[in-house]
Amino acid sequence: KDTRALGTKEDDMDAIEPKDRRAVLRRSGNTIKPVRLRFEGGEIVARVQDITVAGIGILTHQRLEPGTWLVVESVETTRCLSPELRAEVQHTSKCEQECYLVGCRFNRFLTAEDVMILG
Repeated sequence: KDTRALGTKEDDMDAIEPKDRRAVLRRSGNTIKPVRLRFEGGEIVARVQDITVAGIGILTHQRLEPGTWLVVESVETTRCLSPELRAEVQHTSKCEQECYLVGCRFNRFLTAEDVMILG
């Protein structure tokens, strides 16, 4: 039975190339300040590769495993996100010597105020 005529979400996904499955547009991270990431294993500062209202791509020297939850903060301790912004690591790939590209999904959408705080 051909279900393509039904227009299901699964059918829509089949018609899109895997690299084009993003629901929101990305913004380059070169206009965003580095971010502080807190997690069970400690705290690091990472460079933003790209960002959307739904997620973030970061470059870090520490490998972060998928499923890890991070608290994303401004590096400026006087600027706090409210409510707290958390992100779950979705994937990690090695990109250079001692560098990893980490893709994360936020627990909530970014607001305009969040973007201003992040830089």
